[in-house]
Amino acid sequence: MSAEPTQEEPISATATYEPLIEAERAAEADAAGDAKGRGVLRFYELAKKQEWQVRDLPWGEVPPIPETREGASPEKKARRQAVWRSVITQQLQADELAVEMAGQLLNLAPHPEAKLYYSTMVQDEARHVEAWLKLAHDAGGTAERDPHLDALVEMTLNADTLEEKVFQMQVFFERLIIPRFRLIARSSRGTVLEDVCNRLTIDDGIHHSAGVAYERVLLE
Repeated sequence: MSAEPTQEEPISATATYEPLIEAERAAEADAAGDAKGRGVLRFYELAKKQEWQVRDLPWGEVPPIPETREGASPEKKARRQAVWRSVITQQLQADELAVEMAGQLLNLAPHPEAKLYYSTMVQDEARHVEAWLKLAHDAGGTAERDPHLDALVEMTLNADTLEEKVFQMQVFFERLIIPRFRLIARSSRGTVLEDVCNRLTIDDGIHHSAGVAYERVLLE
C-alpha cells in the first residue's frame, strides 16, 4: 500500500502550515502572559479562516483512491480496492465518533472561548464525515468497522472529568492521527484520498493545539 514519498509536505495544504505554527507560538506567549483564554480564541479564529467545503475536493478530476497498475489481475485489483476501502472506513468511523465527542466537549466546556472553539470543531468533524462518506461511495463502499476504536471512544466519552476528555481526544488522539494522515497521503498521490488527508492533517493539527491551549486553562 505504501509508496516512496516524492515530497515531504502535503500538496494541497502546504501554505496553511504557517498560520498554525504562528497560532501555536502566540498561544504559548498568551499562556506565559497569563492570558490562556486568548490562546484558545486564537484557534477558534484560525479554524474559521481554514474552513473548507467538501465541494472543494477534486471530485471527478482525479481517481478517488490509487488505481492498480494496468495489466493487474482482477483478483489483485479487488484486493487493493479492499485495502483502501478499509483505510477509508476506519477514518469514517473515527470521525463519526469524533462528532459525538466534539459535541460532548461543546456541551460541557464552561468557558465561552472554549465553546466558540468547539462550535467549529463540531463542524469540522461533521464535514470530515461528509467527505469520507462520499469518498467511500466513490471507492466502492465501506468495509468492516473496528471494534477496538469503538471501545477507545467509549472510554473517552465516559471519562470522569472534562480535563481527561480534552486530554484523551485532543492532546492524545488528535496528535496520534496526524502522522497516519501524512502516511496515507504519501501513499495515495494524485487522488481525492490524498487531498482529504492533507486537509485533515491541518484540521486535526488545529484540534490538537486548541486542546493543549484549553488544558492550560483547565489546569489553572
